[in-house]
Amino acid sequence: QARLPVLASAIEADPHFAALKTHPRWHATLAAVDAITRPCMHDNRYREFDFWIGDWDVRPVGAPATGPAARNTVALLDNGCVVMEHWQAPNGAEGHSFNMFDRSRGMWRQTWVDNSGGEHNYHGALHGADMVLEGDTPAPGGALGRVPTRLTFFHIAKDSVRQFAQTSSDSGATWITTYNLLYVRRQTSP
Repeated sequence: QARLPVLASAIEADPHFAALKTHPRWHATLAAVDAITRPCMHDNRYREFDFWIGDWDVRPVGAPATGPAARNTVALLDNGCVVMEHWQAPNGAEGHSFNMFDRSRGMWRQTWVDNSGGEHNYHGALHGADMVLEGDTPAPGGALGRVPTRLTFFHIAKDSVRQFAQTSSDSGATWITTYNLLYVRRQTSP
């Protein structure tokens, strides 16, 4: 009646279906229902950005590992559909991004918001092992307008990711580096 999706776990727990549990197609039916109600758990495209999930210390590439690092916590939410980022820098800068594979467009989307009023929008795809997103960001120095921006997340290793950002002032004909960051997975205390 409420037109809400019925999860496979609810069907399995419902006593009205107890007699069907011995039917040869029971498990296949539950799997089909789960694939419909939780599509992100069954489509490998939603796992392409999982290499970024973790709790990270972040510093500019080549910077010494001294002093406080920025911290970036990236988690998988909403039945595996959303990769959410929470960024905190030692200077007080803070922001969040929501990343999701948009199957209606066949590409990844990212929306970033931060405590300086910044709002960025990107779209892109996995290229080899690396995620490349392009979009636009606010013009520098508080000027009106937006500038083309490219983010590349290099999947270096299990415990290391590099994020490389570029902007263009000539509609994408040439690009300049905005930042180049190395993510190292934070060590957990024993």
